[in-house]
Amino acid sequence: MKLTATIALSLSIMLLIASAASPADVSVTPEEVIAKVREAGAYIAKNGDSVLPEFNDPKGPWVWKDTYVFVLDCANDRYAGHPMSDILATKISQVVDIVGNHVGLMECRMSEENANGAWVEIMWPKLGETTPERKICYVYKLPGSPYTVGSGIYEPTMTIDELNKLIK
Repeated sequence: MKLTATIALSLSIMLLIASAASPADVSVTPEEVIAKVREAGAYIAKNGDSVLPEFNDPKGPWVWKDTYVFVLDCANDRYAGHPMSDILATKISQVVDIVGNHVGLMECRMSEENANGAWVEIMWPKLGETTPERKICYVYKLPGSPYTVGSGIYEPTMTIDELNKLIK
């Protein structure tokens, strides 16, 4: 009887823990994306080009929850930092998502047109996966720098207008 009660209690605790670890706990929020992009921008501005390789590490501090920070060098048509190593050798102008969006060019243009940054909708696979999903990226052009820093959320419902209201 004691063993049955112990097993039942253990199973209840395990179910409670499993239910507490919902997808919301591992999914990044739009506010977190904005904060992390701004943090990355300040980090690059303070430390210079020498820190760019840190953005290539898929286990580094710029990869968290279900997303990552990337760095575009829009002036030189290249990715300056990205944890998907295969994209680093690709020119920004050559990257097209599954629906035909020129991803990097859109991100560069939107960051340059909006001083506080902007959200851009693309179809892109999650890190380590191959199937594209709707991703909305916040991109921010570092003042006085060739770099645009970005990150995104895999969010099927929020509109660009809703997300742009979060930018201050």
